[in-house]
Amino acid sequence: MLGALSSRIVQLLHQRAGRGPTQAKSYWAGDDILMVVLGDGFTEVERTLSDNGHGPLALAYRSAIQDALEDEMRAEVERLTARRVVAAMSSLHHDPDLIIQIFMLEGLDGRGAREPTHRGAADEAAPRPGPAAFLDGSR
Repeated sequence: MLGALSSRIVQLLHQRAGRGPTQAKSYWAGDDILMVVLGDGFTEVERTLSDNGHGPLALAYRSAIQDALEDEMRAEVERLTARRVVAAMSSLHHDPDLIIQIFMLEGLDGRGAREPTHRGAADEAAPRPGPAAFLDGSR
């Protein structure tokens, strides 16, 4: 399910924003939170703006795209998880080029996650990898 979610979000961004990320990976963050990490997703226009001193404008433009596609991304998560999305959030970073989409799902009422959780409270003392580890599969 997580691979299908990553693929569908990439396809959606490609179809609706003109270019999709070239790297994507999804993670459970506990029982009720899904996180999709997208790499190399900024368009050439956004890169040009950032590279020429207009980074905040490029991030605002990408943020507007993420907001405009939120309902469609929510619908895909709900379809693939069979759970209602109660909140969706995006976070953007230019260098490295990362977009993180977070989906808070309606609680499972104690039934547990449908797929194994990658990090939890017990992992807090463990060292945290850099962003590349999330995208290259070394995590």
